[in-house]
Amino acid sequence: MAIKLTLGTVGLLAGLVFLAAPVQAAEVTVVEQETMAVLSQTLVALDATLDAVIHELLDFVELADRANTPINTLSGGMKRRLTIARALINDPELI
Repeated sequence: MAIKLTLGTVGLLAGLVFLAAPVQAAEVTVVEQETMAVLSQTLVALDATLDAVIHELLDFVELADRANTPINTLSGGMKRRLTIARALINDPELI
């Protein structure tokens, strides 16, 4: 029980970047994937709206113009930048 609580706390403090991108459905867009990432982590309420945070991060990783693009059409570098945005979505202290 204490381990789960500790891991839950770490999950809110740290962002994760996976070395291999997870398999994505061909029709899922970047915005939809980011939304699913946030929902799957069951994050606490953010100061800004979820949509604004996602678009701010996509802008930060220079993918704002690809917001509605299916992930499978992104280049490898774009997918890596998307992974970084996903790791930053909960404003972690550590990545």
